[in-house]
Amino acid sequence: MSGGAGHIYDMIGRIRGNSNLLSKKPYRVKVKEAYRKTFIKLDLKYKTASKQQLQEVRQLVKTQYRKEIIRLRFVWIFTFLAVISIVFIVALTLIE
Repeated sequence: MSGGAGHIYDMIGRIRGNSNLLSKKPYRVKVKEAYRKTFIKLDLKYKTASKQQLQEVRQLVKTQYRKEIIRLRFVWIFTFLAVISIVFIVALTLIE
């Protein structure tokens, strides 16, 4: 008995995978937005900017990215510590 159920499951998996890709913002879009915001902040235009100005924009984008990564790490660490402390407190109250 050949039904083709494998083909249908494959099709369902591909649809799910494609919808997951569409729901996430690609990295290149994030970088493009960061550059656009930096150019607006410095009141520059890409076509008329000198190499020096482009280098400054790249440095600003890198520093902003690093600050964002550090901020996210602090948030994750704080969340982890809060969860651990809540679990510890609940465990102590259940023991007593």
